[in-house]
Amino acid sequence: MSDPQTTPETALWVLEDSVHLVTTPGQRAAFDLEHLNGRVAFRIPVGLWVAELPEAIASLTPRRRRTTKTGV
Repeated sequence: MSDPQTTPETALWVLEDSVHLVTTPGQRAAFDLEHLNGRVAFRIPVGLWVAELPEAIASLTPRRRRTTKTGV
């Protein structure tokens, strides 16, 4: 689950008619100029989440698996 182009600055921009993945500050500036122009958009910081994911997984404590009854 790694992409060498994904950085902590990578963001998913959701507009009413499209979705854009923006990785670099230059792409962010170009996206602002080309697509936003006062439009409403949601910015989802997926790069930050991906960057924190390995630490979050490593900090999970192992849980005991539940046994299920078969044939019930």
